[in-house]
Amino acid sequence: PLGSTNMFIAQWDHSGNFQWGRRGGGGATLGYGIAASGSDIYVTGSFRGSANFNNPSASGSNEIFSVGTAQDMFLAKYSDTGTFQKAIRGGGGQEDYGWSVAASGDNVYVGGNFRQTANFNNPSASGSNEVSTIAITGDAFVAGYSISSLPIELLSFKGQHTESGNLLTWTTASEIQN
Repeated sequence: PLGSTNMFIAQWDHSGNFQWGRRGGGGATLGYGIAASGSDIYVTGSFRGSANFNNPSASGSNEIFSVGTAQDMFLAKYSDTGTFQKAIRGGGGQEDYGWSVAASGDNVYVGGNFRQTANFNNPSASGSNEVSTIAITGDAFVAGYSISSLPIELLSFKGQHTESGNLLTWTTASEIQN
């Protein structure tokens, strides 16, 4: 049943010899996309409830939690030796899925779909990095995350669709050579 699914990643060498395998989740967790950049591996998908990508049987600082009872998007990062590094969530009170992930240099991009309002900030803060849709069936998103530090300290970022186009507003606490 969906409530007991976990995602996994595994690595084999060029000769087909198994190197390592990792699982992540803890509830309804499905992995849909995977990408590698240098020595980093990124996995995206969806989860409901709580999910732990370091050790699914343990709770604590490695857990992420969905909003409400719907699926949320996750992005998990591992090293090329299978060491868990970080997991973040994105989404809102409705169904949100990360379908694909791409990595380029210091940036990681997740593509997926969301319904109503979704927040891709981590940790989430109301009004910060929120996107909304007027479509009942949902809309697509691309969320970008920086692996390295940004030259700004972002306090809030909001995107809103208006009749004249998309309106983006943000507030920074500090900017370095920007």
